[in-house]
Amino acid sequence: TKSSCPFIYVHNGEEFVFTGELYPGVLTSNQQRDDYIKLPHRTVESEYYSLKITNELKEIQYTDLAQLVQINHAEGVEVLLDSKGNALTFSHLINPISSEVQGKQSILNSILEKDDDYHLFNTVDSESSSISSINLKFANPEHLKQAKLYLTAKNSMWLDYIFGKFNEQFGSYYPEFQKKQQEYSRERNEKWIREQHIPLSVYLKIDNGWRLVERINTVGPMANRDVAIPLDLAGTEGDEIEIKLETGFMFWEVDYVAIDYSINEQVQITYINPSEAIDSNGNLNALQLLTEADNEFLIQPNVGDQVLVNYKLQQNENGEKSTYYLKNRGYYNYIRNYEGTPNLQKLSLFKEAAAFTDFSRYEYEAFMDYDSQVNSNQSIK
Repeated sequence: TKSSCPFIYVHNGEEFVFTGELYPGVLTSNQQRDDYIKLPHRTVESEYYSLKITNELKEIQYTDLAQLVQINHAEGVEVLLDSKGNALTFSHLINPISSEVQGKQSILNSILEKDDDYHLFNTVDSESSSISSINLKFANPEHLKQAKLYLTAKNSMWLDYIFGKFNEQFGSYYPEFQKKQQEYSRERNEKWIREQHIPLSVYLKIDNGWRLVERINTVGPMANRDVAIPLDLAGTEGDEIEIKLETGFMFWEVDYVAIDYSINEQVQITYINPSEAIDSNGNLNALQLLTEADNEFLIQPNVGDQVLVNYKLQQNENGEKSTYYLKNRGYYNYIRNYEGTPNLQKLSLFKEAAAFTDFSRYEYEAFMDYDSQVNSNQSIK
């Protein structure tokens, strides 16, 4: 029942290790966007960087671009790409000094370190709302006006599950529904996603309220992603700044949050096209399909399909450190064989804003009530 996107494995010098998911949440061709996934450092020096793109789920995957990004930079500096592919450097990360959930002080421990101890967004902002948020305060004693936010986060497996439950409502009509989705405009599809609070929204507190900084697109539930967000602090006052992270009920899991006020350092960015791409059948024609964003797709329709992609690295002659990203584009379609007639009455509700996050909350509460009743009955026996 897992619903996701192509998996990526990187060769670390000894074996291929799972790294994450490509173009997560992109279910139609016209929703394609540049996606940047950070790749692990290699443990063995080599002139090539090797990875595999695999289909391990019941879906058809269409990959348009898989370009390696090599970023050379000084030691002691961490480099992340933001959603537009701009490099942000981090050298002095600062933890939040306090956090609030539903107007009450909350424990900071879950977001102070990368330790897989997550803030789960499982507390709603009010009885009438299924939106969940956390407010974080950071010291800004020098009243600086530029900063960078660093997040380590992923989507929850609950979001994956509840999206599957939503799709089940279409019954045997689901293939036709999915076909119609391909025909709708990008704006229409993105509006629905935005109104259902599926992205992780980042807000900055300014003198006249909250300013939306960015909506972070889904990244998938299988692996954490480090996310960089530039912050324009114009409109803030005082010795502190306040950030709000907001999403639908249990849609995201945040592991780490920090801020950095340091000036961006100079880096050298090189975009490297594949030098070799070999599909499951040993064919080499995958190469030309992955080098440009031209809607000429590498199609992986079957579970078990994979492509091995090699990149020839640039020489790093100055003793600098290299960070690697994969710039990728594509989309995927689920293969589902639901049965029964569509639940039209229930489906009509999902046209309303926030209906999907309400659905998530109600389904979770029903699940927990059922689980509690089962445990209670077992204890009585």
